Amino acid sequence: MRKSKAHEYRQAYNAQAVVCAEGSQLIVATNMATTPTDQPTFAATILAMENTVGLPRTVLAGAGFASGTAVGELEARNIEPLVAIDRPQPHRPYDFRPSPSPSGAPPSPGAWR
Repeated sequence: MRKSKAHEYRQAYNAQAVVCAEGSQLIVATNMATTPTDQPTFAATILAMENTVGLPRTVLAGAGFASGTAVGELEARNIEPLVAIDRPQPHRPYDFRPSPSPSGAPPSPGAWR
């Protein structure tokens, strides 16, 4: 696994767990991947639940899972994905580094956002 082109390769894994949020906090599905981000395995992890506990009606996920492709796959199976959208902050009040230089216009968000 590699963070970026500036970093070396490392033996690493990315583990996900799907937890029931209705009080029990029971782990209902898991997945393991060799990708540094959660996006590629988001829909597959949720859809794998179909053969065990069944598909959920709603899924709540953090910004690291935000992917138009995954959201589309889940919506096609009548699952409502509630995914946080990461909004980059140009300058954090506790960060004393110089502000990043602007790199042009921000990309337009997909319709799923």
